[in-house]
Amino acid sequence: MFQLNEEIPESLFEQALMMQNMITARATGGAMDDIIYRTIRSEFIADIATKPLLPEFVRTCRDGDSIWGYL
Repeated sequence: MFQLNEEIPESLFEQALMMQNMITARATGGAMDDIIYRTIRSEFIADIATKPLLPEFVRTCRDGDSIWGYL
């Protein structure tokens, strides 16, 4: 598993929770770390087991501004 940032957990479950928390923060007007989001998102999209489980907006929104626009 490629890790760009030491803040990103190794567990897919913990990565999913981290992504959920970042999206929630962004959806409520807060900020999110786009580099961490993009890294986790790309790992989930590259994995054939997790890609179909992603909500449509995660598959199409590449950063916090895209998520904000989607909402």
